[in-house]
Amino acid sequence: MGKNTGIKFEKGIVAVSRGSTTATPEAYSAHENIILEFGSASGLKHSSEVKLKCNPKADILFANRTRAGISVKMKGAIQLASGGLNYNSNSFQLCYEEVRELLTPSEDYVVQDLLAKFPKENLYIPNPEWDSWRSSTGQIIDDALKNVWDNVPLFREAVVDEMLSGRRLYKDKPRAIADYILTPTKISKIDKNYVTNASPHVKIRIAAKGRWKHKVRHREVSVRFDYKT
Repeated sequence: MGKNTGIKFEKGIVAVSRGSTTATPEAYSAHENIILEFGSASGLKHSSEVKLKCNPKADILFANRTRAGISVKMKGAIQLASGGLNYNSNSFQLCYEEVRELLTPSEDYVVQDLLAKFPKENLYIPNPEWDSWRSSTGQIIDDALKNVWDNVPLFREAVVDEMLSGRRLYKDKPRAIADYILTPTKISKIDKNYVTNASPHVKIRIAAKGRWKHKVRHREVSVRFDYKT
């Protein structure tokens, strides 16, 4: 889902809750799912209408509910997140601290190997240098990510939960947290059962986002999480 298309869909759902008759069929369907879950969609707001001072996981939320943030996705394959290295480094560290005492020594080693190799600051590669970086340093990071993903399910589940909800990174900003995930066809609570079922189907990889820096085209290194339902 493109960024502009996604925001239009999110705002369309809010508009329906305020009486709009010109939204897309998908927005009406998603709005109906909210009513089925909560009994009402009254007081619904888009995250851009709330001063959260962060990039929230909750795209829409209720004005009168503290913990009912909703992450909105179109139907089909879902991109859970595609953040920069600093965001992912912080998220990985928080997830590791949460599960480290539950890991076996071999699992702990695999996660620590990832944390040691994973850059802590955002990284921008000039376009002509991208292929070389991606096949060398980028591949080392990618391999460490996939090693963790394939071999440390507790850490993987914690990361998937964080990418969906933001409940660790935004623990001091509860209105930014997503407690539900909404599509045109259903709404689901982001709980242990949802995460456990989803995490084996989430794919992780190094990706890139186009950026301009110092009037030169760069690629910002990111980590992409894709979930094919």
